[in-house]
Amino acid sequence: MAITEKHVAELVGVLSVTPAPLVLKNVRVVLEFLQRQGPMPQQGVLLKILRGIDLHKEVREDLLWPGDVLGRFAAAGNEYGAFYTKPGTSSRSLGINPAGKRFCRFRVIRPTPVLASRAADINTCWDGHVLASGGGIQYLLASPRHSLELIPAGDNRPRAADFSRSSS
Repeated sequence: MAITEKHVAELVGVLSVTPAPLVLKNVRVVLEFLQRQGPMPQQGVLLKILRGIDLHKEVREDLLWPGDVLGRFAAAGNEYGAFYTKPGTSSRSLGINPAGKRFCRFRVIRPTPVLASRAADINTCWDGHVLASGGGIQYLLASPRHSLELIPAGDNRPRAADFSRSSS
């Protein structure tokens, strides 16, 4: 299915963001990436993905290579998800409530296309203590279980430098 300007504009309208040229371009980049990776997510999932991305900052496709290391804040049993980040990125800059979660590390096992973006701003407070703001680097992966291996906690084996070949 071709991605039309009308569809992009409708999504921007539903998101209630200003239809600035960069926002429209970024929504198109997200849609094109998702379309190439497999079936397009349902509207609700698509909107959730778009709401997690700062559409006012550059969104681009990138490629991760075997040996690159990613991380994700996750509850036990929910290690794999859609969004990942660079090790060292704070949960606050990702807009993630860290309660009940740990930082899981993953090693890329095959060349993997990703969508690189910044986490959308979220000004919120959980339990009266943790303030989250967004702005952290994040990577959207379409099929993480096929591209990543979970690095067991405490595994200190030598690994490639984080994102030595990709920029951000």
